[in-house]
Amino acid sequence: MNELGMGDQAFHPSMMANSEANTDNNTERTDGTRVRSIHEADRLRKAIAANTKAITNRIKYFEREEQKIWKDLEEVRRHACKIESGKTRSLEKRLAEKVKALFEQMEEKRKHSEQRRTEARELLRHKHMMEAQQRLRNSSRAVALQREHNMARQSVNTRKAVRLQKIHEEQEQKRFVLERELMSMEKALPELERREMQCLERLQNSRLVTQAVLQELESSLGQTSPVSTLLRTRTTPGGTRHRSSTTNVRAGGGENETMMMRPATQQAEEANGRVFQKPAERARAIPTGTTSATPPPFPGVSSAAMPPHWSPDSPYAQMDRKEKQTADGEMENGVGLSHDHVTADLAARFSQAVTFPPAQPVGVSPPSAPAAVIPAGGDAMEAGCVDSSDP
Repeated sequence: MNELGMGDQAFHPSMMANSEANTDNNTERTDGTRVRSIHEADRLRKAIAANTKAITNRIKYFEREEQKIWKDLEEVRRHACKIESGKTRSLEKRLAEKVKALFEQMEEKRKHSEQRRTEARELLRHKHMMEAQQRLRNSSRAVALQREHNMARQSVNTRKAVRLQKIHEEQEQKRFVLERELMSMEKALPELERREMQCLERLQNSRLVTQAVLQELESSLGQTSPVSTLLRTRTTPGGTRHRSSTTNVRAGGGENETMMMRPATQQAEEANGRVFQKPAERARAIPTGTTSATPPPFPGVSSAAMPPHWSPDSPYAQMDRKEKQTADGEMENGVGLSHDHVTADLAARFSQAVTFPPAQPVGVSPPSAPAAVIPAGGDAMEAGCVDSSDP
């Protein structure tokens, strides 16, 4: 306030408002208008004069301050221009130094790379020269090594050719031996098939004779006779047995057993070939060089000639063995005929029923077989041979 020169009479808006309010109150007339007094008018004049002076002082102050601000701004602008020009010169200087250093660095790299290329060319030239000298020194040795290598390869090829020729000769010899064996086997195969067919026919004939003897014994002694039972169990290795309601009480056994044999017609049909395979079918079913794991039911008769369902461990074979043991026990206890008596009786009947020629070796044509004499109740078939051990 001292700078403006207003002193204690500084202008304030509230003072002007109060003076106006007082003026309004004092200038009221009777008709509603108010009249100011001299004192009030003088005081109002002084207040307005003080207010005018204060406003004038403030205007001058504002103008001085504005000039000062513009002066400061101009000073700042000049100083900024100086700084900016200094920065520009410094930046240009640094940029020039940087370009110069980069150029020097590139020049140094170029010189260094040129020096390395020169050294590499020199080393390569020296290496080629050394290799040429080494090739010259090793030429004679290389020729000698190549000669030795060729000789070794020729020797290996010669040994290989000799070995291949030897293998070829051995294979040819083996092939010749196999072909000769095959021809001999092919020649012997028809004779073996013929003998097999003869043995099969003889076996069938012997079974028919056995069935005829069994029927004769059953007709004379009865089906429950121990002799018939024994003959039935010995001559029916694969026959099917059924339990019947008939009870056969044996004195020595002490147990009840029931058994019913197959009809003689069924056994005759099986003997005629219904359950037997043909020789050609058996040859296809059984590979050459193999033998059947099943033991033959009769000595001299192959297992292939027996019914397919027969097996030494089958329930029917076990029943055969059990009945045979029972019959043997009865013979020991005196029930029925003895085993020797039955064997002698069967041998006598077979000798009266049919006569067989002796067996011929392989490759020898047997004489014509005579017709067998079949007792009543049997079918006429071509006679054959049977093993002497056949019951």
